[in-house]
Amino acid sequence: MGFISFWRWVLWVVTAGLMVTWTAGFYEVNCPYFLLIAKEGGFWETVQALALILSGSILVFGAFRFRWPLLFIIAAFFFFAAGEELNWGQRWFSFATPAPLKVWNIDGQCNLHDSTFMIGCTHMVLLLFAFIFELLLPMIAKYCDSVRYIFKRVPLPPVAFVPFAVFGLLAGLLPAGLWGVSEMQETLFYLVALGGVIVSTKRWNREKA
Repeated sequence: MGFISFWRWVLWVVTAGLMVTWTAGFYEVNCPYFLLIAKEGGFWETVQALALILSGSILVFGAFRFRWPLLFIIAAFFFFAAGEELNWGQRWFSFATPAPLKVWNIDGQCNLHDSTFMIGCTHMVLLLFAFIFELLLPMIAKYCDSVRYIFKRVPLPPVAFVPFAVFGLLAGLLPAGLWGVSEMQETLFYLVALGGVIVSTKRWNREKA
């Protein structure tokens, strides 16, 4: 591993570690600014939504440019996740939650992921997504030459982004009372996904040129 690659790894590790520590520290000292970053519609959720929307938009562009239908499917997933994070614009347009959702949603909001029948599995799905898509598959694609071609058209994050996912997964080991950690986890995972989309698109453009 070259000198520049080494410091790139150090940068990601330090950045991810600071995000974990920052969130946990705000909670522990009851900092008045904690709610600004971890509250509903706060800093974390804003970054999450932006990362998801950017990821989806780049992939839609790539689907047209490279004529790969798979990218449309992945983009749809990102757009759906962004809609869920934003409660489908409810905070912006102040519309009432539809009656069926209001009955089942624990916060009375317009989304599915906070519904009573999904609240237990939504976070687990996110952790599985991060483990498989942002940790396991990038390592396989990088170090297993015999199967690398399978992932050629999948926007996997580069191995240099893996520390972000690792820190996000390890954050789940922190005390359960750190409720803001789950928002930080999502932010890390969505930023890693965005990084993967950007890096993959640049690679595809080079190959097409």
